[in-house]
This record gives sequence, C-alpha cells and structure tokens, in this order.
Amino acid sequence: MVLNIITEDFENFYDIQDDLGSGQFAVVKRVRELNTGHEFAAKFVRKKKCVAGKRGLKREEILREADILSELAPHLNIITLHDVFENKHEIILVLELVGGGELFHYIAEKDALNEEEAAKFILQILEGVHHMHEKNIVHLDLKPENVMLLEKNKTQIKIIDFGISRKLQPNEPTKETFGTPEFVAPEVIAFEPVTLATDMWSIGVITYILLSGASPFLGNTNQETFNNITQVDYRFDEEFFANTSDLAKDFIQQLFVKNPRQRATVVDCLNHPWIKPRRRKDEEERRNAQINMPSFKSFIARRRWKVQMHCESRTLRTVTTKKFDKDGNVKSAKHSERKGKTAIYEGQYSETDESDNDIEQIQKQEIMNPSKRIHCCPTNIEMRQIKSSEFAESFQENEEGEDDDDNDDDDDDEKYRRRHPRTDASVSLIKNPLPNEQVVSDQHSRSQTSDTKVTESIDEITGQNVRTTVQNKVHTDENLKISKSDNIQYEETEEGTLKKVTTKTRKMKKIVKTTTSSKQKGI
Repeated sequence: MVLNIITEDFENFYDIQDDLGSGQFAVVKRVRELNTGHEFAAKFVRKKKCVAGKRGLKREEILREADILSELAPHLNIITLHDVFENKHEIILVLELVGGGELFHYIAEKDALNEEEAAKFILQILEGVHHMHEKNIVHLDLKPENVMLLEKNKTQIKIIDFGISRKLQPNEPTKETFGTPEFVAPEVIAFEPVTLATDMWSIGVITYILLSGASPFLGNTNQETFNNITQVDYRFDEEFFANTSDLAKDFIQQLFVKNPRQRATVVDCLNHPWIKPRRRKDEEERRNAQINMPSFKSFIARRRWKVQMHCESRTLRTVTTKKFDKDGNVKSAKHSERKGKTAIYEGQYSETDESDNDIEQIQKQEIMNPSKRIHCCPTNIEMRQIKSSEFAESFQENEEGEDDDDNDDDDDDEKYRRRHPRTDASVSLIKNPLPNEQVVSDQHSRSQTSDTKVTESIDEITGQNVRTTVQNKVHTDENLKISKSDNIQYEETEEGTLKKVTTKTRKMKKIVKTTTSSKQKGI
C-alpha cells in the first residue's frame, strides 16, 4: 500500500486542541477534523535536520511507523492511522483517539478478576499480534503501557506505539537492541536476529504480571534483569501463584523458552486450552482460579509514576583582588572560573510514597493549577544517575588600566615585588581601618550558581506526560579582608623605667551575602 502524505497546511484540515502527551522527539495533541468534527490524536514528530544532528528522528524512521500502521489497518485491536502530513520541520501522524487508559489500570480498579476474564484480555492481544505476524510485522515493544482501552469502562483493547516495529524480510536478518528491559526476549539481549517469536516472549511476561502482580525477570539493575532473562530464571512462587491454575502456568511456560524456534507461536497460543478451552473441566478451572488482585494492585501502585530528571548546575565565580603596583597605585586583577555538571537521573515511585510535605505541595499546586496536570515528585524518591558530564574552565583577566601587550611589564612588576617586599604601611583599602593597620589582602568574590531540574513524568492515572521545570539561582557576594596591626603599649618596670610592649594582631573579616531565588514551572 502506497502511503499518501499530505503536504498542505495541517490546520486547513484539523483544529488543534489540548496536549495529550510528549516524548523525546514528539508531541501528541488532541485534534478535531474540520469536515467531520471527529476527534483524533495527532503525533507531531520532529525531523532530524542533518545526518549528524541529535534532535529529531530520520524521515525514513518516522515514515516506517506510518507504513506499518497503514499496512495493518484496519483491525479491532490495533490503533488505526488516519492521515499523514509533512512539512519542513515535522511529520504528523493522525491516529485513532484511544482514550480509555491502560488496560492494567482498568483491571486494578476491580475488586476481583478470575482467569476466564483475564484470558479474554490476553485473547485480544493475541488477535492483534496474529494480524501483525500474518503480515510478517514484529512489534518489539509489547508491554502493559502499550495495551490500551479504546474507551473508558469498555473492554475493547488497542495495541499502540509501533515506533520500533519492523517488517521482517526473507533472508534479511534483523538485529535490534531496542525495547523495554523487563520485557525483551533473550535474543534481543544477545543481539541475535529477532523473529516473530520475540513478541511471544513479551506476551508471556504480560500474562505472568497480570496473573500474579509480580514481574518474572525484574532485577535491581538492568544488568541483573538481563542476566535473569538470559538464564530464563523465573519461578511460580506460592506467594503470588497460590490461586493460579495449572493451565495458566502451562501457557506461560510455553512462552518462556529461550530458543525462539521452540517457543509457542501466536497460533499455538490461540489454540491453547487456557485461551480456547476444549473441555468443560478447562472452563471450570479458569472460572474458579483468581488473579492475585492485592499483589496486582501493589504492582500498579509501584509503577504509577516513571520519572526522568535532567539536572544542570553551572557556577560562575569571579575573584577580584586589589593590589598595589610599584608606583603605589591601586589596581585590581580578576580571575574567573566556570564550572558545571549535567546529569540525567531515572527513578520511579508510587503515589503512596508521598510525605506530608509532598502532600502540602501538591495541594498548593492544585489551587494554583485546577487542571491538576502538574504533580511534584516526593522528596524521598530514589533516583539513579544514568549519565553525567562535567566542564570547567578558568581564565585570568587583565588588570584594570593595562593592555594585553604589557606582559613584559607584568613580569617586571612581579620580579620587583619579589626583590623588594613591602614593609611600609600602605594606604588601607578597607573603609575605616584600625590604627596602625596594614592591608595584607582584600579580595572580593562574586559567584552565581544556576541549578535547573527538568522532571519528565508519566501520570499513569491520566495517561499524560507531565514536565516540571524547577530553576534555582543562588547569588553569593563575598568580601574577604585580611589585615595586620601593631598595638604598642608602655609598661613601667621595677627599676622605674618604661618598657615598650608590641602586640601583633592579624585579623580576618569575611562578609558573605547570599540571595536565593526559585522558580517552578509546569508544562
């Protein structure tokens, strides 16, 4: 099927409404078609300007997703592509509006769910994947976040997000390292060619989580997770699978097979007795078995928020030192330093992790922003640094009243000061100096620290991306003055003579003024 790309102005066809979410290179907005009044979700994807550019995606990568969606349409369980637009800066994919939220969140609101009902949801996923695999298309990122309900409180599901999907070609091995660590198959970790069986492993993970509320291979780190997947290290713990049927366990075991050729296909799964009971006994076994709802609700709560925080700190420090030249003139020299660090942190937390201070902050935000789209992270969230970089530079500025070409004179001045150290009292640079006071050093420092944190989260309740920017600026004005003075007194001795007593005093006076400003902005 040839993809029809419209190059006319997008706003001649659609009215752009509110934001639905955002990603690294894309923004999703609700739009209304002018001719019909129907609502859709428009995905605005930024194109990469040049081959070496870091912002945006290659045109062919964006259109690959559009081609796959176009080939798969229409299907009850796969999101539908409606239109494709292209302009100088971006490609716009107009998609079916899927507004029911994630399937797992819908299930978590229930008090109980038996395996018969759970199997019906897995059946819909299998039917969508069967349609893909018939066309030799592999999704490569099947996970709970990409299984949505078409409408709220209705049970029709839609598989979404085909951004890394591929159409497999005969005799052309496809190797990919994309995907979500918790759900990828062993062949992806080993960088072996992916096949249609790669999706089936992910379906096994989804089913395991749905029945138990536990993740089969999840470790404390990605590397630990990968090791568990590679070794197929999982078990049906009694704590989580006490009420799970043997049929369901067998269904999962058929999918958790390391060799892709021996793994159950989508057709095998569609004909498995847990999905398609052959006997009344199978039906009763499914109906009487319950998913572990308390554990499942806990699983959803732990995954409620996913956070990535981009932090950048920059410090500019300027030190001005006042001194005398050989002629006794006061001059100042400046030395500047610039230092900074950028870092990216990842973490996740549940709404139940909020402290009292966090709740107060959220309440204030809700008063300021009734739409409640801005949320704050709890202060006790554990963030793991995944990337960082630092920079530093310093430079010596010329003395006031001197030119760049006076380097020789500067060297001469330095030699003169070393040969003839100052021992006479100089004019103090400190206001209202003490008697007999000599200035040893008078340094004035100004520094500015800018700390910017951009927190990008996914609100799993509304399904919307939330971005909060917090910028803290600290201005520090520091004056360090060091002086020395002699205190001379005369004491009378027993012989009736006067004795001169000199007390040497060294004083250091430091005055620091700090101004802090903070600004928070939610997007």
